[in-house]
Amino acid sequence: MNSFSSLYESFPILHYNLPSACVPFLFVFAAYFFLIRRARVHSERAKLPKYNTIPTSTVKHIPNRQVLRDLSGNIDVAIVGSGIGALSNGATLARQGYKVAVFEQHQTVGGCTHTFEKEGFEFDVGVHYVGGFSSITQKMYSTLSDGQLKWTKLDESYDVIYNAKTGERIAMTDNYEENRRKLTKRFGIDGKTWKAFDRSCFWAKFWSYIVLQLKLWHPIVLRFAWPLLAAPYRRYALRSTTDVLHELGFSPEAAGALTYHWGDHGVSPKRSPFFLTSLLDT
Repeated sequence: MNSFSSLYESFPILHYNLPSACVPFLFVFAAYFFLIRRARVHSERAKLPKYNTIPTSTVKHIPNRQVLRDLSGNIDVAIVGSGIGALSNGATLARQGYKVAVFEQHQTVGGCTHTFEKEGFEFDVGVHYVGGFSSITQKMYSTLSDGQLKWTKLDESYDVIYNAKTGERIAMTDNYEENRRKLTKRFGIDGKTWKAFDRSCFWAKFWSYIVLQLKLWHPIVLRFAWPLLAAPYRRYALRSTTDVLHELGFSPEAAGALTYHWGDHGVSPKRSPFFLTSLLDT
């Protein structure tokens, strides 16, 4: 009898100490994945060629290996590519006192932000307008450019949906509700379908932002959180735009008009994840 009572009395103690007993195992588990991650990084770095082994012929717009040798010991951050993200980060780091070197293989820096002229026409390589321009974004680029970067407001009808088969044109304006009224009238989209679309856009944005935020943390954080995020993220964010719109009840013609701007991100609706379309719905 005494042995059973003593065993029974020990259960609460074991239950109480169980979380504390798991803490060391969690630290060991986290350290294990951290070491694996570090080993993989070092392994990938070991495969990269050293600056003094790169043939001069393959180094574009850099006179010789001496320039690379001089830069290798005098910079804090090296950025490959000179797009808007690279230049923005480079300028921000430089303002904080870091020595930054930006490498670009093209003769013109700027990535998808620069333009070129051909036969009297001016072409935008990538970005041709910026939407959802908050005051925070304006202040950031104003600071980075010392107030030199100027923005021009587009015309009221800044885009046109064009049907190549029928020649029909639908002008898009900066009035979100007016655009919806046009599409509703032309394609007979009911309110229930619009509500389902708005709900899908909300969740696609939500789960995409969660995953993107976690990517800013150490990979271990995303590794532990992924089992909880995988199902909703794949359901709302990674399915193709065409499949989602078809499921929501949009006709092929209405879906085509709703995704006319897929060129903004460069992937057709059949191949693009739905979260890209949701980000453009502003």
